[in-house]
Amino acid sequence: PPPLGWQVPAAGNTTLLIDSFGLDTDSARASYSCVFTRNSDGVSLESPGTPISSVLLSCRTPAWGTHFAGAAGAISPSTRDLGLVSVVVVRTGPQDPPREVPLMRSDLSIITTTPCGEGDCQLLFLVEWKWAGDASSGSSRISSVGGANLIVTGAGFDVLETYLCRFSRGALSADSDLTSWAHPMNATHLPCVAPAWVSDAGGVSLQVILTSSSELVAFAGAG
Repeated sequence: PPPLGWQVPAAGNTTLLIDSFGLDTDSARASYSCVFTRNSDGVSLESPGTPISSVLLSCRTPAWGTHFAGAAGAISPSTRDLGLVSVVVVRTGPQDPPREVPLMRSDLSIITTTPCGEGDCQLLFLVEWKWAGDASSGSSRISSVGGANLIVTGAGFDVLETYLCRFSRGALSADSDLTSWAHPMNATHLPCVAPAWVSDAGGVSLQVILTSSSELVAFAGAG
């Protein structure tokens, strides 16, 4: 596989196509699942697998970032193993114990059709945020006085890490770039406090930054 693993959104729902052989398309005789296990600590999630043919199986990545931390942006080779997730396919039959199915190749449809690797597939789930607003009202309109408690929602926040919420305005002013520290409540919710604005009210952009690496957390769009 690539040296840093295939990067996929921590929110899940990425289609994974896996080449194998001897797959049974009759659900009465066999069922399949894709098991995603983090190498560093063995935590795992699984999703159903659907044989498209005797040599091709499809499954979707689980919502990894709802339960576990993801990686932010680029990750160094020295620390990548802490976040890498291995994928295996398991076959179960009515009278057969579960057994691992050999992987010939895996393709991630949202990236390329380049194989993960013969017999091996390693993924890296990336943390992302989707929405930010007032914790009480749910509105994205907040007072310029500052102090409003905001909630940033996403997937894959690491509760052991510290983040920075950076509020920026396009025009240069005394408060064109203000920040506040943020500590995740869980893997999907990051509270931060809105700063006070000296200049006139207006649109403000938000960036979320992982402080330990200075990496930007990807914005996945509201939804």
